[in-house]
Amino acid sequence: MVFKLSEPFAPFMSNGLSLVGILPKHIWESQYEELGAEGILSWPNTPTIGSGPFKFNYWRPNEEMMLDTNKEHFSNPKVDGILRIPYAQAYGLVQALVSGEIDITGQNMLPLDLEEVDKVNSLQTIDIADQGSYMLHYNMRKEPFNDVNVRRALTFAVPKQAIVDVIFGGRALKAFSVVGEINEAWHNPNIEKIDYDMEQARKELQNAGFRWDENGKIYYPENYVPQEYLD
Repeated sequence: MVFKLSEPFAPFMSNGLSLVGILPKHIWESQYEELGAEGILSWPNTPTIGSGPFKFNYWRPNEEMMLDTNKEHFSNPKVDGILRIPYAQAYGLVQALVSGEIDITGQNMLPLDLEEVDKVNSLQTIDIADQGSYMLHYNMRKEPFNDVNVRRALTFAVPKQAIVDVIFGGRALKAFSVVGEINEAWHNPNIEKIDYDMEQARKELQNAGFRWDENGKIYYPENYVPQEYLD
């Protein structure tokens, strides 16, 4: 049987359904009946049963977990297995890379960590665009964030490029949507791109009737009624 997926549906398969675990009914059902919904959350589920390219070997909590390659998988890996070691801090993980204790990590690293890793000739860093993002949320239940004009003004006041350059060492992209540009199937390139513009931030408030005194303090308009959303 062959499934031909339409383009919008393909990301749902890879980014959505691929994260849904397969739970064998003949194992989990009896545990649920014995432990209940709360108890099943802490059930260790060992040896773990799955259907992927790796098979469970052993697990020592907080120390390491060993997975063997599933040679019978339709796309079996080109390695013998994976030894996964947890680290409590990012610094320990970086030092493990530098010393050769581990071979690879998919952990997001800070610029200073990347600088240290880049000094090691036997290591290579790969930059890829992430589908995730760091977001600033406004509590729209509280003033003044219940006013769309204030929210827009604050968004214009966020120095996105400075954040990219200083905090991320230039290894990040400015985002204008919760859906990253790398997700071409779902990203809308035609949305309004609000970038750092302090003059426009002031205009947003001025046009809504806000005013400033000689000390720069901002005042609400008279007979103020917050405009929750754009018309």
